[in-house]
Amino acid sequence: MIGQNPKQTNLSSLIQNILNGFYVIPNFQREFEWEPSHVQELIRSIFLDYYIGSLLVWSGKDENFDALTCKPIVGIEETDNRLKIVLDG
Repeated sequence: MIGQNPKQTNLSSLIQNILNGFYVIPNFQREFEWEPSHVQELIRSIFLDYYIGSLLVWSGKDENFDALTCKPIVGIEETDNRLKIVLDG
């Protein structure tokens, strides 16, 4: 049986991994957009050291990235570095 292996990462590592193109978004997630006020509240929560939830990511393979029509996070150039598909978070 394959179990879950939750991992913690710090914010600077997460941001660096995003900038490196390691995380991509599948087509079914791209319609959801945050309002600026939601982004402000997230940043506020981070600086106040509040729990902000988790990301559910999938270590993808080329066929997964293609089947889910994955694209980089908005503002990040597309690369061949993709490693994780953001499913929820």
